[in-house]
Formats: sequence, structure tokens, C-alpha cells
Amino acid sequence: MVALLPTGLVSYLLLDKVVQQSRTQVLSSLTQLGELQSELLERELSIQLNAFEQLSQLPDVKLTPSSAIFGYQANVQLKKFTVQSPLASASFILDKDNWPVETYPLSAEQLQLKSITRRVQPFLQQVEYEQILKPLIFNVNDPVMVAALSGNDLTAPINNGWVMVMVLPLVQKTQHGSTKFKVVGSLVTLEPYQSFSHLLEKWRSRSGGLVLLDQDIKLYSTGLIKENADDANILSWNTQIKLADKTFILRISEPSESIKAIVFEDLWRLGLVIGAILLLVSFISLLMARLVGQQIDKLISQVQAFSQGDYQYRVSGLHFAEFLQVSAVLEQLSQKVITDQAQLESKVKKRTIALSQSNAELNATLAVLTETQSRLVQSEKMASLGGLVAGIAHELNTPLGVCISAIALVEEVDKDLHEMVASRSLKKSEIMNQLQSLSDSTVLIVRNINRCSDLVTVFKELSINEENEGEKPAQFELKGFLQQLVNGWLDSQECAGLEIQVSGDSVFVRTYMQSLSKVLSLLFRNALEHAFKKQISGGPKLELGCTQKNGSVELFFMDNGNGVDIEPIAQIFEPFYTSNRYQGSVGLGLHLAYNLVSQRLQGEIEAENSQQGGLKLSLRFPCHLKS
Repeated sequence: MVALLPTGLVSYLLLDKVVQQSRTQVLSSLTQLGELQSELLERELSIQLNAFEQLSQLPDVKLTPSSAIFGYQANVQLKKFTVQSPLASASFILDKDNWPVETYPLSAEQLQLKSITRRVQPFLQQVEYEQILKPLIFNVNDPVMVAALSGNDLTAPINNGWVMVMVLPLVQKTQHGSTKFKVVGSLVTLEPYQSFSHLLEKWRSRSGGLVLLDQDIKLYSTGLIKENADDANILSWNTQIKLADKTFILRISEPSESIKAIVFEDLWRLGLVIGAILLLVSFISLLMARLVGQQIDKLISQVQAFSQGDYQYRVSGLHFAEFLQVSAVLEQLSQKVITDQAQLESKVKKRTIALSQSNAELNATLAVLTETQSRLVQSEKMASLGGLVAGIAHELNTPLGVCISAIALVEEVDKDLHEMVASRSLKKSEIMNQLQSLSDSTVLIVRNINRCSDLVTVFKELSINEENEGEKPAQFELKGFLQQLVNGWLDSQECAGLEIQVSGDSVFVRTYMQSLSKVLSLLFRNALEHAFKKQISGGPKLELGCTQKNGSVELFFMDNGNGVDIEPIAQIFEPFYTSNRYQGSVGLGLHLAYNLVSQRLQGEIEAENSQQGGLKLSLRFPCHLKS
């Protein structure tokens, strides 16, 4: 059998070569036929489109949608085009509201054109906006329309209900303004693909078939061959037909009968030669197998003995030098196995001792690493606490410093007044000046003390556990909760002119409702203070949405404002970071929101600049939070 493999391989390669040559010949012929047919069809459709464009340029046709007095001459031209066209079955002149003004033939007035006009209307708007005249070509599947156009019984079944629709805008030039023309109506012609038969049915004289496709939609088919991509007996070729901006695919298929005939003839000749070779090789193979088989059996018995641990087994009766060499190698291997076994046992003992020592060292190192990790975590906590305390001290230092300066001014005014009273040199103007200074100082003291009070209130909010100590997780529908929250925001005066949209899925969650409301209120407040500093095209907008994925809730809060221009953007969650410090911002809003999400809601919050502009904040937290 081994000796037969080269012969079989050569035979297979010869047969494959013959098949490939035959298939190449048939494909070359099919390619030429397909290109010829596609050129004919493309030329016929181009002629049809050119005649249609010339019709749209006639003054009577362009003026008919605006004035009925031109309708007679326009109908004459419409009839002339439809009668002379081998493909068109009906033509219409539609006004700007898509109502038929002129129709040919008259029977086409009964057709329902809704499936056509709903695509014509946006096309006309696009033409008038871009100020570029171009045709629109599309396909509709309407068996009732095809039956009416062909004069068939409307209740009879229609094999092909597809219709090609050509649309051209009817325009009038404008005298003033920035536009060159205005659209007053459209010219529409309907071409059922049944009328394409005189161009495509000649393929019925062949043994193949033809299919006209619009992407994956079959518009026309001769139906002689059922398409089957896995059928090796059918060869197909695709060519493209371009009409304006529309591209069709013409697929031509033919059975490969010619290949079968060529292959059969070559197989017959090659079969005779290969059969004789196989007989000769088989005879030689049987003779060699008999002689070699006996020697191989003896070697197998030697290998079996070695596999069972009998390394002293020796074989006799070998006659060929090759087999004697194999037997000698096997004996050398047996001696090497004995030596290697002894060495392996010694190595295993040494490795066992080394592994025990390494295990002890690893346990000691693990203990050191655990202790180091604990110290690093404690150090990180102290560093974070130090930064927070420094920030608080910095924020309180300014208003307290102003209060101290104002009090010093009050003491100085008081001292001056006492000296004036003692020297009896008081004047009304000086008293008024001193009283004004006292009043200004009092205002500064009150304002900055209130500032300190507000800062202390903000700092207290950082104590999340104390503020929400009595809150328990509640179950509620998240999208409705967001809508209620948004309705409350919209009732405030500061939301005038702001548009807020809520989207997403209906998701039921179990989490801390007050904490989530606090987070969203902080995000809303942050957007009002920072996002819309500059004027936004289309007005300021906010969008909230939620989805459920893998047991978690993904909630986003996005604005169309100015975005954030820092790197990394995660700095906005750090305490006391703000771009609006001189307008009174402390920089703790997003930091408090970050703490609430990560500690209270047991989730994550991320920030990124959206592609549409503005800032997008994404929250992820568990759907069902345990108590």
C-alpha cells in the first residue's frame, strides 16, 4: 500500500490538472458572454435614462406641476416617451405634494403610489438643498401594481412583482436668492421587470440561466437553473451594471457539461495507463511485503520484550543489513535506558530536597510581602488623609484670613474713635467714614463666616457612612426613577432653556435610592456650573440612560457642553480639583459623587469626552445590592 501511494498521488494530480483546464475554458467563455449581456443591458438602460432626462428638460413638462394649461402638451410628450420606450409601462408628472398631474396611460391613474412617493419626497428635498440635479433609481415589490400595468386580472398570481422606478426632479430657475432653482415636482416612470424579458429571455435558448440582483434581492430570473453555491456542476459569473448611482449585479449560470465530457475522455485514457502501473506495483509490493514482514515480526518481538523490561532479550535470524542495524540500535538503547534509570533516581532525590528548601524560602518571602503590603496600604491611607486635611485647611484659610483682617480693621476704627472722643475732635464726616469702614468690615466678616459654614457643610457630606447610616437598600424601577428626578430638576428656574432626555431599558434595581439621587444631583449641579460656560449650538442638552448587562447596571450622564481639557481626565474626581475656583467652587462635588458610587453603591464611575462634544460620565453598579 505504501508503494501505491506515489502512483495514486501522481494520478490524482493529472486528473486535477485536466479538470482545471476544462473549467478554465468554460469560465473564460462564460465570462465573455456575461460581459456582453451586461453591456447590452447597461446600454439599453442608459438610453432609457437619457431619453427620460431629455423629457424632464422640456418646458411643457417642467411647467405642468405649477400650471395646468401646459398639461396637454406635457401629456403628449409623456405618451411619446412611454410608447417608444421598450421598458417603461407607465409615466407620471407629480406636483410638489406628490399628486399625479399628468399620467400615461390613463389606466395608471388607479395605481396606489404611496410606496413610491414616500421615497420621492425626501429625495426632492435633498436635491433642492444641495442644488444638484440627479436621478433617483430604486426598486419596489408591488404585485398589484405589476398586474395593473400588464393588464392582468388583479386576483391572478404574479410571478415577479418587482418594479424599477426612475425619478427626475422638475425644477424652475430662480431669479433672486442664494439658490439656482426650486423643485416644483417630479417625473416618474415605472418599469416592471417582466418587461425586461425581450432583453434577457434569449438565455432560455441556452442550457444555463440568468439572475438580475439588487444587492441580495432577486429582481429577475430565467428560472432554468436553481442557484446552489455548493453545486460543482454549475458555473456562475457575476458582472456589474451601473446606472447613475445605482449598481445591479447580473449573474449568469451554466452547467459544466463540457467539463464532464472532457474529463471522461481523459480519464479513460489515463485509467488504462494507471491500471497497468498499479498491477505491476501491486505484484512487487506483495513480494516485498512477504519477505520484509518476517524480518519486521522479529524486530517487533524484540521491542515488545524491551517494553516489558526484559533488556537482555536478543533476536536471531535477521538477514538484511538494515534490520541488523536496527536490532543493534535497540540493544544500545536498552543499555542506555538502564543507565538513565539509575541516574534519574539519583536526580529525583536531589530535586526533592531542593524543592523542600525552596518551599520554605517561598513561605518566608510570602510572609514578608504580606507585611509589606499592609504597611503600604496604611501609608497610602495616611497620605490620602493628609492631602484631604491640607485641602480643607487651604479652603478655610482664605475666608478666616479675611475675617481676621476685617476684625483688625474694626479694632483700629474703634481705637481711632476712642482717641477722637478723648480729644474732643470728632467731626461728622470722620464719624461717617469710620462707620462706613465698620459696616464694610461687618459685611466681609459675615460673608466669610458664611463661606466657612458652607465649607464645613460640604466637608460633613464627605462622611458618607454617618449621613446615610439609617438608609437601607430599596427596590425600584430605574428609568422611571430617573424621569421623576429629571422632572424635579426641570421645575427649577435655573433649568430654563435646558433640554433633558431620558432613554434606556426598563431595569429593576435594589440599591440605595437616596445615595443614587445624591450622586445624580451632584452630576447635574456640576454640569450647570461648568458645562455650559460658552454658548452651545442648538441649546444646552443633558441625556441620561441606563442598560442592564451581566447582572450590573450601566448608567450614563452626558451633556453637550465644553468638555474637559485635562490629562488624565480622572483628575476631576480628586478632592479640591475645580476649574471654577474663583467663582466660588470648592472642587468636592465630583469627589463626593466618586466616594458615594465606589463605597455606598459598590460600583465604579468613569469620565470621558464624548465624540459629539461635552462630558460623558458612566456609572456601573450591581443590580441587586445585598444589605
